Amino acid sequence: MKAAVLVVVLSAIALSCAFPSPKDKEDRGGVDVDVHREKGVGTVVGVQGQGNVWKSGDGRTRVDADGSWQRVYRGPAAGKPKYSAGVRLSHRW
Repeated sequence: MKAAVLVVVLSAIALSCAFPSPKDKEDRGGVDVDVHREKGVGTVVGVQGQGNVWKSGDGRTRVDADGSWQRVYRGPAAGKPKYSAGVRLSHRW
């Protein structure tokens, strides 16, 4: 269930980045991928994404989403992936 929620959030972020509204090109968000090797840990693979999912016409109310996934391969810390996702609603008065 958690993995499905993360996939939905990351998909929403990817779509908002791929098809932004012409009005809000500065709010496109992004996706970061990181692969590095840590001594005594293993190979760490991580993905983070964030972006604006919805913005009101006047720009004062918005919904943003973010998500991350990380897993260690081939090392002492290798194991199950860690993931998180969130949705933020904000309004400026």
